[in-house]
Amino acid sequence: MAITARAIGLPRASRIILFSPWLDLSLKDPAALSIEPKDVMLGVDALRMCGEWWAGDLATSNPVLSPLADIKAWSLRRKLLGSD
Repeated sequence: MAITARAIGLPRASRIILFSPWLDLSLKDPAALSIEPKDVMLGVDALRMCGEWWAGDLATSNPVLSPLADIKAWSLRRKLLGSD
């Protein structure tokens, strides 16, 4: 919703909370593969396929589907969210 509001020129929210178990459908972060053996829910290849199905005609990197794709400061993202 925040991305759509920005796109149509509405004022930006002062704060938002991204509450979702899946903030990047593409699972591009290489840390996902290192976490996979320790996480019973994280099957990287299967989730990438599901992300492509969910995205349909859109790219899995589309910020509407993958809000983290819109974050430009990747090092800041890592500091805030970590990899596990």
